[in-house]
Amino acid sequence: MDKKFNIKDKNEYIKLIKFALVGGMNTLIDWLVYFILTKFVAITPWIASTIAYCCGIASSYFGNKHFTFKAKNKTSVLEVVKFLVVNALSLGASTGVVALCTEVFLWNPYVAKVLSTGISMLINYLGSRFFVFVTDKK
Repeated sequence: MDKKFNIKDKNEYIKLIKFALVGGMNTLIDWLVYFILTKFVAITPWIASTIAYCCGIASSYFGNKHFTFKAKNKTSVLEVVKFLVVNALSLGASTGVVALCTEVFLWNPYVAKVLSTGISMLINYLGSRFFVFVTDKK
């Protein structure tokens, strides 16, 4: 995978579709783990949410590395740190958009969540594509 983006290349759109599929799976894992931990293990919701989010992030890392971007390099600490940084930025932007839209612009919270999800997905995709899972072609 190279660092250049070619809007005419159908592979870019395939990567984006795969990224969305992995994201859907990660969301499902997040919700499923949360449900199991709160319903059957009786863990406090905020702790269950944290554990579930981490499970979703782990799924996202492996799904995007191997399925979306097909990165062949061995997993490294630097790559994982980059991935976590991108996800932290995405989470911060998402939270900030929801706060801005609901507290300042007084938008409906669900409209704000839809917008924040789109922005979060864009940040995650661009960060993963051009920062985390980049290998130089030789």
